[in-house]
Amino acid sequence: MSITEKEKKKAPHKGGHAHKHPDRGARKPEKEHKHRARKHSQWGDVWFRLRRNKLAIIGMSLALILVLLAVFAPVLTPYDEAAQDIQNRFQMPSWQHLMGTDNFGRDLFTRVLYGGRTSLLVACLALIVSIAAAIVLGAVAGYYGGWAETIIMRATDMVQAVPPMLFAVTVSAALGPGIWPTALAVGISGVAPNVRLLRGQILAVRSQEYVEAAVATGSNGVAVMFKQILPNVLSPLIVSASMGIGGNITAISGLSFIGLGVQPPISEWGNIMTNGLDYIRQFWPLAVFPGIMIMLTLFAFNCTGDGLRDALDPKLKQ
Repeated sequence: MSITEKEKKKAPHKGGHAHKHPDRGARKPEKEHKHRARKHSQWGDVWFRLRRNKLAIIGMSLALILVLLAVFAPVLTPYDEAAQDIQNRFQMPSWQHLMGTDNFGRDLFTRVLYGGRTSLLVACLALIVSIAAAIVLGAVAGYYGGWAETIIMRATDMVQAVPPMLFAVTVSAALGPGIWPTALAVGISGVAPNVRLLRGQILAVRSQEYVEAAVATGSNGVAVMFKQILPNVLSPLIVSASMGIGGNITAISGLSFIGLGVQPPISEWGNIMTNGLDYIRQFWPLAVFPGIMIMLTLFAFNCTGDGLRDALDPKLKQ
């Protein structure tokens, strides 16, 4: 057999082998690209940016610790919240009483832990009231517009003309003391800013192509609002909610401090501080330790809110 015939026989084999090799090489990057696409998500990007923010991680960790202390208060202290021991009142902090005892001999550490449960519970209830009302009113004003928008926005203007704390004091005085009236008073005072925030976000996205496509396919207004618009405008509301918890706790403690919020015998940081006001010169722990807890809570949730704001800001995407 000549050299030319051998080359002809080998040529198809080489050509076939060369044809298969690029296919295998092309499929591998395609699979890797699909795998990376599945891993890539908006919330994955948010978590990636959030965990790079050390201050936000510190705030989230501190907030988690404070919540766990409040939830597991009955396990962490052997004393009864309301148990009185007049003979051992005004005891300074010791290993037996970590924060001392109050004017009735009650363990102050126990009362501060239970007070944290009340403060966080009322703050979360107020936040639910505020966010739920803001979603409904902001959605109606931002998406439907018309006379409904005019009424809602003029009402928010009147509410925002009054300082939030003064508005909360007015509502709390009308509703009376207690957990639920205090939550409603603080929650209602926080509705107006969230309504304005959500309305602005909805106005920015309601003319987007995906919204117009959903309307063109026959979806009703409620479906478009909850399936297409709200999921894309909740980021600023999440930031507002995380930072609002600290503000709610400040308002709740302030109401209790002036006698309008949660009142004894229910422990709450504000009314514990009120109790310690009469003894601030003789026994400082009664007013100082609840104040420290309020300060730490504000720091924790404000740092968390700042971190979420930076992580959710689309301008920071690369």
